Amino acid sequence: MNDLIEGLEKKSLISKERLFGGQKAYFSNTSLDSKKFKEKIQNIINLTFSKGRNEHLCILCYTITKTNYQFNTSYGNLASAGRSFPNTYWNMVNNIYLCPICAGLAYFHISGFIKLNTGEGIFINTPSFKLIWELNRHLEKIHSKEATENIKTLFGSAFINLVLDLNVKLGLWQRLSTEVIVFYNNNIDFYEIPPQIIELLEDKEIGRILIKLNNFKILKLIMSGNFKFLESLISRFLRSFYAKSIDNDELLKEFNLNQSNPQTGILLAKLYALIVDKLKKSSEVLI
Repeated sequence: MNDLIEGLEKKSLISKERLFGGQKAYFSNTSLDSKKFKEKIQNIINLTFSKGRNEHLCILCYTITKTNYQFNTSYGNLASAGRSFPNTYWNMVNNIYLCPICAGLAYFHISGFIKLNTGEGIFINTPSFKLIWELNRHLEKIHSKEATENIKTLFGSAFINLVLDLNVKLGLWQRLSTEVIVFYNNNIDFYEIPPQIIELLEDKEIGRILIKLNNFKILKLIMSGNFKFLESLISRFLRSFYAKSIDNDELLKEFNLNQSNPQTGILLAKLYALIVDKLKKSSEVLI
């Protein structure tokens, strides 16, 4: 149990002082000193493997559960106040419940975010639990070794590595429902990843080229869907290379493109051709 609490403190985006105890804490009405928080977690674990008396509908997974865990401020900013501060959202009475498994997830949800140097925390969400695990595992690995804090490029890099490692291909519903959740200053934002971008990243040949280029600025253009600018950038590179005006283009320098390397030009041209072909096929399917 102590290891669980220490892990929560270590991975949390919120300092220990603001995490537990007091009305202004993220988890209100709980305190490490009073052991209430540990007791709650222990009760959740016990209830998961035992039979309770009262049956309620879990508000998160919609299963009938035998539990008395009400969804209130003890779960942090996920919920509003319950009986202590009645409000019209609860119809003056908190009668919304969680099953033991969802209660455990609710308590530890903030430790699932991957902390960036900017102070933001990010988490990739998809309709598949296996994909959630694998994508966030790859995301954490990418962030630990790459010097970028851009959320979209981090997602793109993690997704490309996942596809090449596990041969993953998403269905239409999964493409439409994949999003990046960002936690910052107790606020939560959502970034939806367009399905056509995910379809591009699923292409192994595109992924291999992007890994060879190892250029987050190029990846950022693709993640933003800025294909026209990518086309003009590639044309600029090829003109510069064949005109032998090496190292004179500030824009190419900004994108860290080695103008003296013909292999870079070949990879960029092939990348753009693959993207155009993929987008064309996607539009034909839609028509």
